[in-house]
Amino acid sequence: MMAHGHMIPTLDIAKLFAAQGVKSTIITTPLNAHYFQKSVERTNQLGFEMGILTLEFPAAAAGLPEGCESADQLTSEDMFPKFFKAVTMLQYPLERILDEVRPDCLVADMFFPWATEVAAKFNIPRLTKMQLSVDERDASESDFQRMRIKAKESELSSLEL
Repeated sequence: MMAHGHMIPTLDIAKLFAAQGVKSTIITTPLNAHYFQKSVERTNQLGFEMGILTLEFPAAAAGLPEGCESADQLTSEDMFPKFFKAVTMLQYPLERILDEVRPDCLVADMFFPWATEVAAKFNIPRLTKMQLSVDERDASESDFQRMRIKAKESELSSLEL
């Protein structure tokens, strides 16, 4: 989801994969790209391959004000359904990007349920990033560690987040 609490873990996952030699690309909207820019640049300076691609957020088409590309910018409860409508409208633009870059895997937030369908269309695995409490995180750390090791040992060469 395009909210700061979801962007930071997404960036962390991308950096973990990049550190394992897997090219990682953050796909975001133009007004959210700056949240990732400095960290992506630092990661690249360390010799790891990471990039940013943007897709237009259909705010106006969903009934939101232009420039409203993050849940943090929603000022009333009636904006949330419109925001989720706009998020759903990102499916086809994401498919166009994936058709160009041909990734080996797609990591998508749980608020992009249609990403599973997109990954299936491209015959790639889809990993779901979920926010976890400290207790849940401790319990799942070994699962994430196994996933990192599998990614390192596998033939993954690129990853879209």
